[in-house]
Amino acid sequence: KDREWSNKRVYVWFEAVQGYYTCAKIWSERFASNHPDGESAWENWWIDKPGQSLKHIYFMGKDNIPFHTIIWPAILIGLNRTRDQNEQLHLEDNVAANEYLMLQGGQFSKSRKHGVWLPAFLERYDPDSLRYYLTINMPEGHDTDFRWEDYVERVNNELIGNYGNFVHRIMTLAARLPSENGSSPLIPFDDISLNAEHSNKLEELHSSITDSLERHRYKEALRTAMSASQYGNQMIQAAAPWAH
Repeated sequence: KDREWSNKRVYVWFEAVQGYYTCAKIWSERFASNHPDGESAWENWWIDKPGQSLKHIYFMGKDNIPFHTIIWPAILIGLNRTRDQNEQLHLEDNVAANEYLMLQGGQFSKSRKHGVWLPAFLERYDPDSLRYYLTINMPEGHDTDFRWEDYVERVNNELIGNYGNFVHRIMTLAARLPSENGSSPLIPFDDISLNAEHSNKLEELHSSITDSLERHRYKEALRTAMSASQYGNQMIQAAAPWAH
């Protein structure tokens, strides 16, 4: 039986996951004099107390799921057995894990210089375009691939052509001089409840985005937000307020 276990190894994550807890305690000890709660400041993040709502979300890649759903909870439960019932350490609420993001069909690798280097990227592109592409291309349900041609297409057609176009049209109309009767061409859109079809559709989209965000599905939420801007473009196009 001993031979069966002789080649088994538990790698660094067995100890590493404890860093979430110990780093908070070390921070409190080092900066106790600058914090009103002193050395117990770490408890604000870790101890369930009356009137205090804690929520622990762990964001990571799929290869770290076992360490955070089995080993780390087991360690916390073990620690809680030695603690007072009123001073229990908070267990995880969700492990928001993603699949792998590849680059042009291969793995990111610093040693092979196969990556997207931010200093070089920021010399040519706006950071928001990268934030958009990384979010809309997140590997939430399956591995995805960062491809430069796809980045250019999505930024031009979606971020600029859809969302950017909608924002530009609204800002342009809002900045226009009042119409002949002295009112803004967007006044009819102020009370969306006057049109039940639009109101119900926008409420549905808003509810869907909120639900996705609460489940930490950011790609899903952003896709719905882009659908909302596309719907807004359709509303504006059909109403043609610039013609009034």
